[in-house]
Amino acid sequence: MNSIFQRVGAVALASAALCAASAAHADVYSFDWGYRWSAGQIRHDASVPDSDPSAARDVYANSILDYSFGGLNVNDFTFPHLRGTGGTLVVDHAAPGSGGVDTFTFRFGSVVPGETAQYRLVASFDSAFQNEPHAIDRPWVSGMSGVVYRGESEQFMLAMNPAYPTWHQRVASPVPEPATWALFGLGFVGLAARRRRG
Repeated sequence: MNSIFQRVGAVALASAALCAASAAHADVYSFDWGYRWSAGQIRHDASVPDSDPSAARDVYANSILDYSFGGLNVNDFTFPHLRGTGGTLVVDHAAPGSGGVDTFTFRFGSVVPGETAQYRLVASFDSAFQNEPHAIDRPWVSGMSGVVYRGESEQFMLAMNPAYPTWHQRVASPVPEPATWALFGLGFVGLAARRRRG
């Protein structure tokens, strides 16, 4: 019997060692809107750490999982639709006391095969709707307006009307990391061993 407990303990310890190298974690949020001629969704991983050391800007590289949205082209009144995976989320914070508003910029990956990352959605909060913290790791509902750029030129506008909700909500909670499961395993081994001695 002792050999069985030793084997189980060894497996649990090995799992803990493996998890130290690569921990599984996901905290997925969905950014959703819809008003008149525009609707869309952008999913991102809120567990990605900020890579910009400054207080004025947060950069969450490769945090965008996927996106799908469309809006009115301001040049020819068509309704282009962008869909794809990958990208970076940038948050620019307004200076305290400036009267400015926070801005979220979604820099997208390739929207068509072979095309470089040139599209970005710039979404700004309306100052009249700043009654909630606009953090990427918590839910909120707030008024926004947004424009999509391709390169430096405006491509099309999104009907994120500030008077209508723009939802930011959690759609997937963090999953237990391998270390957590390994600790559970060690705990069960200890309980079983104690019971056997009793």
